[in-house]
Amino acid sequence: MFKYTIGVATEYCHPVEDFLGNTLSTIAGPLILGCHLSVFWLYLTLKLWQSIDAHSGYNFPFPFSPFSFIRSMDCAPAHDYHHSHNEGNFGGFFIFWDWACGTDDWYGKFLEKRKREKHSAYQNVIR
Repeated sequence: MFKYTIGVATEYCHPVEDFLGNTLSTIAGPLILGCHLSVFWLYLTLKLWQSIDAHSGYNFPFPFSPFSFIRSMDCAPAHDYHHSHNEGNFGGFFIFWDWACGTDDWYGKFLEKRKREKHSAYQNVIR
């Protein structure tokens, strides 16, 4: 339904996917580790903010996106590629796992092609 990323579409999915892929995987760690309730709510807030940021379609600079401050994150451009091309870049937070599992190969080729074409939107993407 959504070919390009939009912030409000972050939580749009099938109910089974929402429960197993989003809700359960997000709350499992804090529940298993037994963290304090305030830490749990802070974690949920930051996770939702990061998801909306990754699905916004914009690569906001720091301080508008605190996640762009960390160099090993490539949330918005990588996740935008994932939705527009429907291949690779399954991680939504750190790009390390996509690199380690080899699911970012298509994205790497895409970035190289865009840089050769001097496409300004992808000049500052760190890879």
